[in-house]
Amino acid sequence: NLRVVYVYMVKVDVWYETGHLDYDDNIEVKGALKSGFKIKGYDIKINGVDGGLIHSEGDITIINNVNGATIFSRGHISANFIHGSTVSCLGNLYVEKEIVDSTVDCSGSCQVSSGKIINSKITANQGIHAKNIGNEKTGSNLIVVGQDAFVKKELIRIEKQIIEAEKDRALLEKKKEMLLAENAEKQTSSTRDANELNRLLDQQRSMEEALGELEAASDQDESRQIRTLKADLKQREIKYSRLDTRLNELFDEMEKNEAQRGEIEDNCDRLEDLIEDLNQERENYIEWTEANQGAVTVIAEGNVCNGTIIQGRHATKEIKQTVSNVRLIECRLPGETDDTNIFEIQIHDNIKKR
Repeated sequence: NLRVVYVYMVKVDVWYETGHLDYDDNIEVKGALKSGFKIKGYDIKINGVDGGLIHSEGDITIINNVNGATIFSRGHISANFIHGSTVSCLGNLYVEKEIVDSTVDCSGSCQVSSGKIINSKITANQGIHAKNIGNEKTGSNLIVVGQDAFVKKELIRIEKQIIEAEKDRALLEKKKEMLLAENAEKQTSSTRDANELNRLLDQQRSMEEALGELEAASDQDESRQIRTLKADLKQREIKYSRLDTRLNELFDEMEKNEAQRGEIEDNCDRLEDLIEDLNQERENYIEWTEANQGAVTVIAEGNVCNGTIIQGRHATKEIKQTVSNVRLIECRLPGETDDTNIFEIQIHDNIKKR
């Protein structure tokens, strides 16, 4: 099967000249993303990132370096090195050289193939494979494995959005009910005013007929009766005009309310669709977690320096003395009964180097 892939190509840096990039399909940037600017798309390929924010619904490929940026991906992320950044992904994170002064959350694994992790917090559900973790001159690392911080945060975000959407929908439903009640009152008033208009119209016709008869029978100047009748007729015409104006205003207000109610119903439908989509997204994440159980494993082919903290699902271990070429795994300790659940992070030596 053939599939057409659309790519939005940018040959310069993403900054003042280009503005933010927001594209539903793939994006390729030959330059770098600059601080204060954003890129949002599906698969994103970029030369470098010097600040700013990237949000991808697919994979992100960064040819060179990431400095001081926020990166979010619902796929995999690859980069040369990551400094002073916040990185989150549903897939794996592949880094060639190093992760320094950064925070990483990934549902997959974190792999620093030939470099090191320094002064960072890394949470990787499927484990970590690095050359070196820490060094003797910098702060310690917190390494969390077997826990899916990415999905947890996404589920919290989704729950907040659902609550907000349901709150907004409830407010709109209340507003719709108020408009319905208001229009019901206006309908009652308009019916009353219409009946009064009809009554005034009948009176005017009768008075006009009577005035015509009096004027036809009188061969003298206007009598007091004629003048009184004309004045009375004038007052009724004024009252009729006022009632007619008020009735038209009521009809206009009812029409506006009805149009507003239609807009509210459209917004309620959109919120209903949003809530349905969010519930489906939540179910997808739950299914993902069930299908991708974490691995409480840390592999370092070089050194894991002292001060490094390894945290699994049930146990935590601080490395007191630098160890080399090791595999750290969380193990359940044997107990007196099968119901005993005591865990520890164990260090295993002599793993095979790649």
